[in-house]
Amino acid sequence: MKKESLKNSNIAMKKIYTDLLVLLTIFNVESSFAADADTIIVTKEYESDIRSAIEKANARPDGPNVILFKFRSSLHTIKLSEPLVLTASNTVIDGYDGSNSTAVLDGVDSTFVGIKIDKGASNVVLKNLTIKNCSDGVFSDANGTLLSNCKLENNINGVRSYGRIVVDGCSITNNESNGILFHHPGGYSKSDTLFVKNSVIASNGGGISVSIPAAEGSIIENNLIYSN
Repeated sequence: MKKESLKNSNIAMKKIYTDLLVLLTIFNVESSFAADADTIIVTKEYESDIRSAIEKANARPDGPNVILFKFRSSLHTIKLSEPLVLTASNTVIDGYDGSNSTAVLDGVDSTFVGIKIDKGASNVVLKNLTIKNCSDGVFSDANGTLLSNCKLENNINGVRSYGRIVVDGCSITNNESNGILFHHPGGYSKSDTLFVKNSVIASNGGGISVSIPAAEGSIIENNLIYSN
């Protein structure tokens, strides 16, 4: 049993590394992300636990870092009182806890961002997370962000990004303003691109909003977009 558990754990970790390497391949970025990643485990549904995990990751600003969830109870919702701010590059946050459940981050009708990816934090992967009841579910001011298999619901904007981002296999629904807002008030470079695929974007105030200068090089394909 122990050998089987270790085998499954190794397979899961290899999948996490693969996710980040795929992101880096899309953006043509070199990475040293390897098996020496610092793995941080969140075991309780308290805000202090997830905040502590992110602070530990931020203490390794170049990573690589992996934050995983292994809840000890059946409760998987973490209520937030302020934004979770990630400043570390080469970081994966995977909300799947191994029991067919995923972590839920609930802003409880807040006016703050759920997860903010700071400008200096490149190559970040958020996967298997539900983020709801925030101003922006995810706000990325960074280049090289991947959202994979996430649910963004009942926020003002599901996702707001100022830099290169991939949204893959996500459900973005019932957000008041936009499902995805790709807009930078300071202007764009040609490297700023949006890639949305295999996602459901529905019943939002607006579907996908992209500033015209940022449309060049952006790709939106194989999605279900309706009732926005």
